[in-house]
Amino acid sequence: MKHIRENIKRPYSAPQILQLIQDSGLLESELQSVSFIFLGHDTETETIFVQDYLTGQTCIGPNHKFKYAGSGTFHFFDSIAYELRGMRGEINEAETAIGILLSRISVALYEEVISDISHNYFYGGGFEILGFNPNLSRFEKIPLSFVFWSITDNGIDLCGPILSQSYSGTDVLTIQRLSRDSSGSWRLKPYAVASFLDSEDITVPEFTNDSLNSPFTVHFLVPAGRNSSVRLIIKKGKDTGFSINLNREKKKFVIDYTKEFAEEALAYALRDEIPT
Repeated sequence: MKHIRENIKRPYSAPQILQLIQDSGLLESELQSVSFIFLGHDTETETIFVQDYLTGQTCIGPNHKFKYAGSGTFHFFDSIAYELRGMRGEINEAETAIGILLSRISVALYEEVISDISHNYFYGGGFEILGFNPNLSRFEKIPLSFVFWSITDNGIDLCGPILSQSYSGTDVLTIQRLSRDSSGSWRLKPYAVASFLDSEDITVPEFTNDSLNSPFTVHFLVPAGRNSSVRLIIKKGKDTGFSINLNREKKKFVIDYTKEFAEEALAYALRDEIPT
């Protein structure tokens, strides 16, 4: 990866990328044991191209493909094509695609939390989504939040944890983990994850925002003592009825959600369809 990053030149092209892989100095056996997925943006034609190397692929439509590689691919290559439900707000085609993928990685993340599947297959730690920002003509990682609720016949409880992603620079991901302490207050524990291409000497970036609200938030509606599966609600944007804000004076996070949000989530968790 370091060889490719240092030697790739504009304009990017698929043949150039494949040649760089061949010239990377890897043995033939090593070339057969690695996989790459490159996303490129041609500024002249304003088109996005994908160049893959030894990856799997699932076609779920004439113009819709999923490419994957690595130890967690079984999450994606058989039942990825399912109907997206529970996403609220005005969404465009790109956001719909993000929502479908986000639903799938949320299922995988939930399996990480409740089972040993990820450990058995030697992967884990969550997932990230990379999207194209047409305003800046570049690819960017999209901050995500994951919120866990407990659902009973009598109501809904924000049990946690809450995981919120933020990015510093181009590579350093900080996962902010909010959970309740013995007093019932929400406490923040940050974890910094840097690219393996960077220095090992990384520090957790200082938290400067007054909010942990992300562009996309996944709410896990987990049944407590019920023989039903977990349900997901994906919320886009800020005005969703749910917010996480920092009270700097008291040095603690305050989590607010509206009555309408709670009623919608409870109704969705206990019924077959989303209420209209």
